[in-house]
Amino acid sequence: MRELLPKTLYIDFVGKRHFFAGLSGLAMVVSLVLFFVVGPRWSIDFTGGTEVEVHFQQPTTIAEVREAVGGMGVSEDAVQSVGSSGNSFLVRVQGASGANEADVSKVREALGVAFGPDWISEFRVDAEVGTRAAVLYNGNPVPQAQLAAALAAVPEVQVQASPEENTFYVRLPGVAEQIRDVLANELAAKEPVIDRADSVGPKVGGNLREAGLVSLMITIGLLLVYVAIRFDFSFA
Repeated sequence: MRELLPKTLYIDFVGKRHFFAGLSGLAMVVSLVLFFVVGPRWSIDFTGGTEVEVHFQQPTTIAEVREAVGGMGVSEDAVQSVGSSGNSFLVRVQGASGANEADVSKVREALGVAFGPDWISEFRVDAEVGTRAAVLYNGNPVPQAQLAAALAAVPEVQVQASPEENTFYVRLPGVAEQIRDVLANELAAKEPVIDRADSVGPKVGGNLREAGLVSLMITIGLLLVYVAIRFDFSFA
């Protein structure tokens, strides 16, 4: 087999050990300073927020998409081009992912009109599981079809069954639906199609961030143990 390196090649690795050890230590210090001072750029999986991937069936520029969602307070760098077609974009909105108070009030008012003001016993909005409200009510069980009919006048609201007695879920429109509506209204001629929409609540994002950091520290510790066992301790 042909040798890739000539036999006469000599590199003094041991003689340069102090230089490379210092260079490695400097890189570690710079990395730690950047991590704690500048901080990492977390994705919405770790901070909470909404991510919507959309493609247009007509030629569309990223400037047009940024202008369309700019009225929602979405920054320009939150819109990115994806894929090779040039017509697919990713819109990331960090922070709030839940429904606005106006939609929540509409649901409560519609249920109050249909079943009475004292019918609702408890109304909990959970932004960690998409955007969902758990409704606990008094009296006899109400069929899901009747509940859906009571909320038919509230746009983009879905009624979901619950295993608990006298309880049902209401799927509320969140930031993903707002982005979809804005794109459909502002860029209707471009024929937008939503490919994917994901929402993560801030609590879930915080848990994922904590679990990720713990996993990273455990991995580094196990690597150090492996190196110490695999090689002589002085070399490790």
